[in-house]
Amino acid sequence: MQTSELSRELSRLGENDTDNAQRFATRYAGRILYTPGKGWLAFDGQRWKPDSFLQCMELAKETARMIAEEVQYLPHDLEKNVRRKFAQSSLSKASLERMIDLAKSLVMVDDSKLDADPWLINTITGTIDLRTGDCEDHDPRDLLTKLAPVAADATAKCPQFKKFLKR
Repeated sequence: MQTSELSRELSRLGENDTDNAQRFATRYAGRILYTPGKGWLAFDGQRWKPDSFLQCMELAKETARMIAEEVQYLPHDLEKNVRRKFAQSSLSKASLERMIDLAKSLVMVDDSKLDADPWLINTITGTIDLRTGDCEDHDPRDLLTKLAPVAADATAKCPQFKKFLKR
């Protein structure tokens, strides 16, 4: 969804912490997730990794700043002024922390869902489906946290492995 379309959709939300958590989850559900056992994880383009760089906080700040874009979709001047003030107050540390805390339940994944598909091997060049041998682009929906430090090569020969399989 385009940013302007998304801002229009989010402009229907109110001015409270719960709605800010919804804004955060709507904008970034494919980039961050929360698990009870591992806490916050961020997708780095290849796999889900612990959010050691506080990406969640940076995305919460970005979410708060983008509330100002919603103003153009509000019909009345009073609503616009209220939303502008709310956007500014949403940048406070306490508001950001509440946004992140309330968003946990919106982007939560059970730990058992991580790395759950035994047929997928994640490599630096893509994810290999062992059922088909196909190497697909990395996909956050696969919920992979591990990464084999090798490049997938469909043309590679493997004589030792084939010999092993024949035994």
